[in-house]
Amino acid sequence: MSKLSIAVTFLAFFFLLPAPGDAAAPPANDLFSSAAQITGTSGSLANGSNVGASPETGEPDHGGDGLGPYASIWFSWTAPADSIITFDTFGSSFDTVLSAYTGTAVNSLTLIAQNDDAGQGSQSLTGFPATAGTTYYIAVDGFDVTETGAVTLSWSTAPAITNDDFSNAEPLTGTKDAASSNTFSATWEIGEPDHGGDGLGPYASIWFSWTAPADTTVTFDTFGSNFDTVLSAYTGTAVKNLTLVAQNDDATPDLSQSRITFAAAAGTTYYIAVDGYDETAKGSVTLKYPKKFPWPAFLPAITAKTRP
Repeated sequence: MSKLSIAVTFLAFFFLLPAPGDAAAPPANDLFSSAAQITGTSGSLANGSNVGASPETGEPDHGGDGLGPYASIWFSWTAPADSIITFDTFGSSFDTVLSAYTGTAVNSLTLIAQNDDAGQGSQSLTGFPATAGTTYYIAVDGFDVTETGAVTLSWSTAPAITNDDFSNAEPLTGTKDAASSNTFSATWEIGEPDHGGDGLGPYASIWFSWTAPADTTVTFDTFGSNFDTVLSAYTGTAVKNLTLVAQNDDATPDLSQSRITFAAAAGTTYYIAVDGYDETAKGSVTLKYPKKFPWPAFLPAITAKTRP
């Protein structure tokens, strides 16, 4: 082969190679105006990706630190009824951030809810009260410019909470041993104590009541909840005048849910408060509680962790 042929072959091969840094084709829902429509009271999409996505002019930061956006993709969901809606990116392959908005243009949106890390994971979960007929726009982005990959987005609705206030504490009765709720639209009350023990709360608390059927040792925990909880038990008749019985932040150093154990007196009503560790910690609540028979007295006592 002549030197000229070799040179031509080399040049042809060189130009056929992908250029360094060539971007992948953008996802179909890269732009706000091309948001993928999702429907129904629950569902999950496990075939999304933000690889090749890019920010738009005027697009807000979805992580809450003012540094993004980076590689966002968009979804739209119209509420079929008044409800609490939750969205999460659990199952995604990278460190996500998640935001929900209303509005009609990417440079003129109203933030409804936002989350970076849910609990101790690097995926995200957020929720909010949804109004029937309103369209919400959901943005999934990476924590920083390096975070891209496969996206799983799931959503589900639940009735609005009714036990936000102490006076509306949900009774824990019957033979069930767990109650389900959420704190997405919860608030705090004037005079309400701090449930985490650091003097900074309360934040978004919900209340339960339980009356001891006998003198016994009882345990309550928030295992199964999907955010960093704090948990307290009280006696008293008004939110401004409660006596603390037990309190816990993290049940173990590597667990962000909570557990309390205390000696209960027959006939006494105890008020159980579930809150988040800080103002960003909200989510779905699972509260496990004693059935209506004496709880084993040999259960170990839980000492509240001292928070920095």
